[in-house]
Formats: sequence, C-alpha cells, structure tokens
Amino acid sequence: MRQFMAYYTYRMFKGVSLDRLRQKVEANLALYEPGTVGPQISVKLYEGQGCSAILLGYLKHEEAVFMPVGYQLGCIWMDVRYQDGDWWDLTIYEGTEHRVSHDVNPWAHEDRHEYNQEHIDFRIRRVCEFWPELAARIERYLLPWRVPSSKLGRTRFVRREGKAYEADECGYGDADQINDFVRAFGIGGSSRSVLLGPSA
Repeated sequence: MRQFMAYYTYRMFKGVSLDRLRQKVEANLALYEPGTVGPQISVKLYEGQGCSAILLGYLKHEEAVFMPVGYQLGCIWMDVRYQDGDWWDLTIYEGTEHRVSHDVNPWAHEDRHEYNQEHIDFRIRRVCEFWPELAARIERYLLPWRVPSSKLGRTRFVRREGKAYEADECGYGDADQINDFVRAFGIGGSSRSVLLGPSA
C-alpha cells in the first residue's frame, strides 16, 4: 500500500469503528456550505485492528476540517506522518491533550542531533503504553534509524541495518517503513475502507 504523495498522515483512532468514524467525518464535512472547502475534499477511511483511520494528504484545508475529529471523539488518537521520503514520525493525543511524539530519524532535521538513549527509550515506552495490545509488535518500528558506534574515543552514528521484521517491505532508513508500521494496526492491504467526498 505505498502512497506517492510527498507528505501524508494516517490519523488513527483507538477503539473507534469505521462506521463511527465515517459518521463523525461526514458531520464535519457537512458543516461547510456547498461550494466551499468541505464538499470539495475527498478522504479515505480505513478499518484497522481495534481502530480506524483517515488518510490525509496535505491539501490546504484538510487539517482544519479533520483536526477536530480527535477532539470530538475524546479517544486516544495518533497522527503517523510521512515526510517527503526523508522520515516518518508520530504524535499521540488523548482527546485534546498531547501525550507523546516520536521521530525515527531526528537527524533529518539536524546533523548534530543530541542523542539521548533514555529519552528514546521513554518515548518508545510511552507509545507502547497507549497501544499495549500491539506493543510487542510495534516497538521495533520505533527504533531510531541510526545507532551510536564508538571508535578511538569518538562516537558517530551509523545507519541501523535490517528491518523490524523480515516480512516487511521496507527497512530502517526508508520512509516507506511507515506502511509496514500502519499494517501492524491492520490498516491497508485488504482492510475494509471507504472513500468519502466528491470523487467517491
């Protein structure tokens, strides 16, 4: 299920059925007058394992239209973002409250990233606490793409080799790993989905 947009987000809602998410999304789209942004948006919804998701592109108004959905549902929800082929990251909310953010490739922002293993371990644990039923499956995807390597008293960071799981399509260092990660939640492939909007 590779996507070909430069930026996109899977907005995943824990404990929310596809039908319930569809009702909420349709209600939000209906708030906009005909001919305005709401009726012009096409969006795909997926059913996962104990969750459902919206696949968002980075069109001008999608964030404004769909950001309130997580607030309205009041559940645990997570944005999993693909960033122009350079990395993917995630942020978890509970209702309106931010709970944790995690980036597998912070070096994409700055070469001299301050590496702190305790902080990384904490964030990985926090993500898994919100999805305990999938923790053993997803924690390998959350490992940073580089690992410290010391030689002659100097530490540098080298690429982490391999994949989270051998059956995955993509390994560490490949932003398309995001698709293997969301498949761990039952999203993509043959999962039930529905397209809403003018092109549906």
